[in-house]
Amino acid sequence: IPSDNENDLNLIEDLFQEIVKIVTYIASIKGEMKLKDETWEVYKKWYLNLPELPPGPQSEYLERKQDHALRIAVLLQLAQTHKLELEAKYYQLALDILSSIEPEVMELISYISMEPRMRIVKKILSLVEFEELISEQDLIKEVWSLLSHPKEFDVVIELLIKSEQIGYKPVDGKTFYYNKKKGARNT
Repeated sequence: IPSDNENDLNLIEDLFQEIVKIVTYIASIKGEMKLKDETWEVYKKWYLNLPELPPGPQSEYLERKQDHALRIAVLLQLAQTHKLELEAKYYQLALDILSSIEPEVMELISYISMEPRMRIVKKILSLVEFEELISEQDLIKEVWSLLSHPKEFDVVIELLIKSEQIGYKPVDGKTFYYNKKKGARNT
């Protein structure tokens, strides 16, 4: 957290020291963490109500969600108490935490697992979605970092034009692209 305020810096340092203290304490604990009966019930209720997921990277992550939840729950409990019998409230809190970040995690997994050229396609489509007309130069600037080769831009643009996802229009000697479904307005 960038800050020049002395109070903020002290707060950050204090928080860091507290985290170090908790992690050091957790690392010193010896023994096996067991689940209380009520925790098993929460776990079973949640696990048995999971929807059937289509195969793919997102479902692979979700298949391990219970493992992530158990690890988080153990850390949450050990940060609060030295008991080696996992309470249901910590498991439920871990599930709630994972559920709260799940939309962003699913989006990231989708992006990471996407074929690289499709990233360019999605980026171009999102750009033409919100602009009446966007110049070829501006599109190239926006997707340059995604290109593995300069010709890749031409290949993707040609594909999008042939599939009638986007259209193009010359204006003053420059090429502009637009969302084919919305049409181009005169500018």
